[in-house]
This record gives sequence, structure tokens and C-alpha cells, in this order.
Amino acid sequence: MLLIKEDLWDVVIGAPPSAVTELAAWTKRDGKARAIIDLMVEDAQLVHIKTKKTAKDTWKALKDYHEKSTLTKKVFLLKEICSMRLREDGDMESHINKMQELVNKLTALGEVLGDKLVVAMLLCSLPDSYSSMITALESRSEDDLTPTLVKGKLVDEHRRRKGQALGGDNRCGIKGHIKKDCHKFRRWKSNKDKANVASVDKDDTMSTISDASAISNARSSSKYPDVAFCAAQRQLDSKWYFDLGSTKHMTNDINFFASLNPHYRSKVRVADKRFVDVYGIGNGEVLCMNQTGCESKLKFENVLYVRDFESGLISVRVLDKEGYTILIKNGMLTICRDGAEFAVGTLQGDMYELKVPDRALLVDEDHSTNCIYTWHRRFGHRDPEAIKRLANEGLVSGMKLQACGIKKPCENCIKGKMTRSPFPKESQGMSDAPLKLIHTDVCGPMPEFEKTWVFF
Repeated sequence: MLLIKEDLWDVVIGAPPSAVTELAAWTKRDGKARAIIDLMVEDAQLVHIKTKKTAKDTWKALKDYHEKSTLTKKVFLLKEICSMRLREDGDMESHINKMQELVNKLTALGEVLGDKLVVAMLLCSLPDSYSSMITALESRSEDDLTPTLVKGKLVDEHRRRKGQALGGDNRCGIKGHIKKDCHKFRRWKSNKDKANVASVDKDDTMSTISDASAISNARSSSKYPDVAFCAAQRQLDSKWYFDLGSTKHMTNDINFFASLNPHYRSKVRVADKRFVDVYGIGNGEVLCMNQTGCESKLKFENVLYVRDFESGLISVRVLDKEGYTILIKNGMLTICRDGAEFAVGTLQGDMYELKVPDRALLVDEDHSTNCIYTWHRRFGHRDPEAIKRLANEGLVSGMKLQACGIKKPCENCIKGKMTRSPFPKESQGMSDAPLKLIHTDVCGPMPEFEKTWVFF
């Protein structure tokens, strides 16, 4: 560039003039050009031009040394281009400039790379966080994917990410990537989630929270109004436990309901900040007893049916609103109304369990050895009507049917008769914006391996 600025480049690439009158001026300019070249090169390069007399010979010697058009040089440059990878926190402009410099060196050696190949190698050198950007660019027509367009899009995306990058006051402190892609943030979030799970599984029950501020915060942070701060024991049963933080009565036993609205849907926030689904709401009653053994019935209204719970929860707040008095003393929870003791709860671990008569627990007992449900399983889940016929007509010797008092559907039969809905033959939705998920068939028609009329 300096030779062009000094108007001496024609001396380097041209031949001496034939006219004698112009030779003196040309010789002067040639010496000036040679001096500029000698002063610009490093001392280690002077050995290659020490014996040269003209600027043209000097330039040719340097060119032959630095731009040897050999296969080894081309292979080296191609390997360097293909091995280039941009780091997550790297600079996009420097990365593009370095690749362009290598492409220019290949061009100087006579190996010209096409625009499509340059674009492909540039996209392959990007990190995984640019996969969405690459997909969007690949969806364009190949004629539109010029190196200038791709470089401009990548630089704009890099600048946008730098605007959202983590600052020095965050966990990483390294700029050049967004928060969700930060490896330190991911590690911290993973450890936090593991800690939450460990705190839940540490005991068989979750701790009870009665702080009114905690309840209000939980309700205000979610669009679902119902909260359950106390989860049931791990063993699946139909027992009831008192919850000081629950906003409504809840149960997992569908047999409890005398009336149920199965179309009601909602969610309940539990102590570990998870949400569980509600599959209905209804009314029912629970048989209970006081300390003297007198039996009575607690009628519950607007009870939520939560299948994922492992027992029933009685909301102390709801009982208080309905006029009941709750007393807790010496490991005993007492429910009173109008001055009379109504029901009691005994402390079991960290939770108070509603005390019920023994016969109220019959639904938790196993089937008898001769009930129809036991024979139903013995005969490979045969139709109950067919089993009754076997017993009534004496077709099986020694077979007796006895009622066990349990009327529940066979879950294994229900699961075995379930069928999967057919897959749709056509797409149910269309993508209406860039970068949305697209399912497409990119294979076919397959080549024919034999002469048939079948195509794939």
C-alpha cells in the first residue's frame, strides 16, 4: 500500500522504459521503491533480497519465499480453516476476520474457495448456542446466503448477545454469553434443585407451616389460589391428617365423595413449590370419634380431589371458618363445637392424624381369600360374571365366593384395555414465525432396488 501511495507500484510490476530519456527518471524511482521495500521487511528477511539490484527482483524474491504455491501450504491453510472454532465467550468479528485472512491466503496461492463453501465453513465453526441462528439461515435460499449477508447477521447476533451478557456482578463475570447459557449458572441451578429434592425426601413427611405470611406469599405468587403446605405420609392410605396451612380440604380417595364434579380442574401448590393437578371437587363425610369413643361424622364441602396425594388433608383454617374450635395440647388435637368435643387427632411423627373407628378402616384391608376379586386375579383377570357362573353352577370344585365389602375397579384391567389414540395423518398446526419447531420428511423417494410398483 505504501508503494501505491508513493506512486511507485508501476516500477515494481513493470519493465524499464526503452527510451533513454526516461531511463534516468525510472532508475531513480526504482531505487526509491527498492529502499522502501528494504526498510519495511524484517532483518531476518534481508538475506533473501541482499543480492537483488532492482525493486522488481526484490519484490519477486520476497513473493517466491512467502507465497510458495505448493500442495503442502494449501493443505495447511485448509486444515487451519476447518479446525477453527469460536468459543462461547469469543469475539465474532475477530473470528470472521481470521477466517477471511486464511481464505485470502488460499486465493493468493491460486486456490479460490466459492462463496457457498466459505459460508458453510463459517457456520460449522460456530458453537452450539448458535444452532437456532444456523437453522434460520439454512432455511433461506442458497442464492441469498452470501458471505456478506451471513457475516452481517452473525455480527448483529453477537452484539445482541453481548448486550444481554452477564456482568461482573453475576456468578460468571465473563461477558459474551447470555445467562441461560452460562455453565456456572447451570451448575448453581442444578445444585439448588438437588438441595430442594433432598430436603423433601429427608423425612417421610413434609414440615407443617402455619405462618400466615408464608401462606399469603405462596398464594400471591401463583395464579392458582389453593395451597397445601403439608404433604401426606409416603405410604398410600385413606387416613386424614390436619394441615395448618392448607386452604381447602383435599383427598386422594375418590370413594370419599358422596357427590363429585369431575370436570373441575385446578392446581395446588405444595411445600416444595411444585404444582399438582386437581381432578374434581365435591362433598363427603368422614366417620370420626372423640377421646371417650363417641362416634360422629364430619361433613366436608368443596373438597379437592388430588390423585397425586398419598392421604387426605383436613384444612384447620376451613374448620376455624366453619365455627369449630381447635385445641392442641400434649400431643393431642381436639376439635370442639358448641362446647362439646367433636373429634380428636393424635400426633403421628410431625403430623396430627384424625382418629377414626376401626370399621372405618375396612377399605384399607386386603381382599379376602374367597372374594370375587381374588378369584378374578386367580383366573387371569377373567370377567366377574363368568366367575360368578363358575361358582353358582358348581363348575369348579371347592370354589366359594364370599363378599369382602370392597368395591373398587381392577386397575390392571383398566390399564390393559387402554389404547393409544392414532397418530394424525396430517399436521395439526403450521409454523407461522421463524425459528418455530418444524417436523418435515427429508428423505425420499427411495431408490428402487427391484422392479416393482412399490415406492417409498
